[in-house]
Amino acid sequence: MVSDLNTVERQLNRYHVKLIRKNYYGYTITGLEANIRSVLEEIVQSTVNHYDLATIIDLFSVKPLEVKFGISDELDAIYQRIFKIVKQLKILTATSLDYNDILTIAIRLGIAVARLSINRPINSYCPVSIKESEKNQLPYQLFQQVFNCYDFSLLQDEYAYIANGPNANLKDQNIVVLTEKILNFVSTSTGHPYQKDNQLRTNLFSHLMMKLTSQYKFTNEYNPFVADVKQKYPRLFHAIYQVTKKEISANPAVVNDSFITFIALHFLVSLEKYVNRNHNIRIVYICSTGLGVTNLIQQKVEASLSGVEIAGFASFVNAKKEIKRLQPDLVISIFPLKEVTVPVIEVNPVPSNQDISKIKQKIADLKEIPEELLTPNNQTLATTNKREETVSRDLIIKGFTVYEQVKAIMGHVINSKYQDALLLHILMSVHRIYYDQQYQQVTDINHAFIKFIEPIKQVYLNNGLEINDSELVAIIEYLNFS
Repeated sequence: MVSDLNTVERQLNRYHVKLIRKNYYGYTITGLEANIRSVLEEIVQSTVNHYDLATIIDLFSVKPLEVKFGISDELDAIYQRIFKIVKQLKILTATSLDYNDILTIAIRLGIAVARLSINRPINSYCPVSIKESEKNQLPYQLFQQVFNCYDFSLLQDEYAYIANGPNANLKDQNIVVLTEKILNFVSTSTGHPYQKDNQLRTNLFSHLMMKLTSQYKFTNEYNPFVADVKQKYPRLFHAIYQVTKKEISANPAVVNDSFITFIALHFLVSLEKYVNRNHNIRIVYICSTGLGVTNLIQQKVEASLSGVEIAGFASFVNAKKEIKRLQPDLVISIFPLKEVTVPVIEVNPVPSNQDISKIKQKIADLKEIPEELLTPNNQTLATTNKREETVSRDLIIKGFTVYEQVKAIMGHVINSKYQDALLLHILMSVHRIYYDQQYQQVTDINHAFIKFIEPIKQVYLNNGLEINDSELVAIIEYLNFS
């Protein structure tokens, strides 16, 4: 029981209502009447949600009319009478309000009746004073008939509470100033320049104008996106909560999850538009040869992140030249690079999760968006097999092309019985170069064959292959065999 009371106390504190515990006396609550009614409204609304709103709606049009929320016998009796009047007025009165709005008015009416029954008005006892046109609307008609039914005076503050909830003075807000405050605070908190989006400014202003200055205000709107927004965009959600709690109302009945999420949806539209129009980050990958390991890095990066594209590959030797030619947004290298104006991220030959995290953070900074928007590239996994097939085919074609050109250079001095072996050797050398697994041990070379070194090296270079001296010496060995 003590644990339950502590939970109740925490919930009441959200509404600035205190739970008073007195020995030999019991428990009571203290606080502003508007805050106490907000607590009661949340309790009844929560009960209605579990009771099933569709069932309540059906009760407006079927007989017999029975409503039991199970909160207390007194409240059930009050709502029984109110819904009977609601049913009659819904038929007689044309209204643009939906059942959800009517249900909110009915719930507030029940709370007002219950509180007035123990002499707890929301504010003053001033008689109601509204425009004649408003008297023909369903909220006032319902207010009038229910209060007359209980012989209560028609009070201005009670009607304002029923129509607008506990914060009837929200319409006093300067919506233009409020819009700017929300935009600036959320932009600063999330690090995204929302304040630069004029369409967002217009949409947010219109939304706040409708919510805060309309004739009737209802706080139990169903929003199916609440859970997704809170889970996927926690920084955005928290930023909106902080600024709306400060600038609009600290009352959780007003600034609730649904209210925050509806505002967040406008920001997410702006964010999605920004991401879509923002160019992909062009990346140059650099390793010792500019091929094999960089292909592995490329695959891992693209599998982890969307919004990136290949600008090109380069070896450490020609890195600066290629960076200047390709003008990428970012360079990913397994070697430290100096005197490069483009941002460089140094990674391990086999990128770790920490490497991917660094890359993700840099790309988010370059795109000026939150990291959570850089989702995995779903197409990458689907195309991995296709890419590997393409790489294999290209290596075979490239290897045969190199073989033909090398054969033209030194084929006349190679014994015919070794030419098939040379073909296989060159195919494998292309494969080794691509995957950065070249021979490393340099052996002596027959000086009679030095003249073939540069032409063969140039053949490989012309085909985008950075061959080292060990591989060149291995090819020249076929001349020794001959």
